[in-house]
Amino acid sequence: MHLSDRQWKSLFRDIENNRCILLLGPRFWAKQELGHGRPLLEMLAEHLSTELEAEGVGFEKRAVHNLPYIAQRFLSIPKIRRIDLEDEATSFFFRHSKDVPEAYRALARIPFHLIVNTAPDDLIFRALQAEGRPAANFFYYNFKIDKGVNVPPISVQNPLVFNLFGSISDPESLVLTEENQVEFIKNVVRGNPPIPYQIMSQFDNRKTYLFWDSISKTGTTGSCSTA
Repeated sequence: MHLSDRQWKSLFRDIENNRCILLLGPRFWAKQELGHGRPLLEMLAEHLSTELEAEGVGFEKRAVHNLPYIAQRFLSIPKIRRIDLEDEATSFFFRHSKDVPEAYRALARIPFHLIVNTAPDDLIFRALQAEGRPAANFFYYNFKIDKGVNVPPISVQNPLVFNLFGSISDPESLVLTEENQVEFIKNVVRGNPPIPYQIMSQFDNRKTYLFWDSISKTGTTGSCSTA
């Protein structure tokens, strides 16, 4: 991220004054292999594509890393159910998220009050707890069912992680396929189910939004942008 000195000072000031919301992009959650990070969502798509090939189900080879497309094709396998896709996804995610990478622990040391995670993991939440912030809270959006959650006040002392596209702890909530993406957008726009007011009220034109989408080859720095 290339910022001027003035912009860096502004960003630090916004973080100090609870005016900066961190948005973790889907490529941030990556497995370090052969000196570079491979986004786990892309790895899951590759895993599912091997199942498609074994079942003789055709798919566009150039879209092998496109999880919504590959997951949608996976559901076309005869006698495959949505719950079978959920089982494949959750078992894959759990296998690859046992340990909290240092990149997450480094982020957890920055006093963000609200972190919106666009991957289905709980790594940043676990990182917050590991870095001495036990009062952190974790919630997620379920695009199918209104869970009626009661979100506590959000602050640096009580930071909140919100998984926008569901959580591996609740497989039904996961946005995996192209159809899921369409349904997710419709339901968010309709507010049915709604994103909790306590979270939505945090977003306004006085805030800075720090979008961090990938980590470097060393896993210690990031590629991010502000808005």
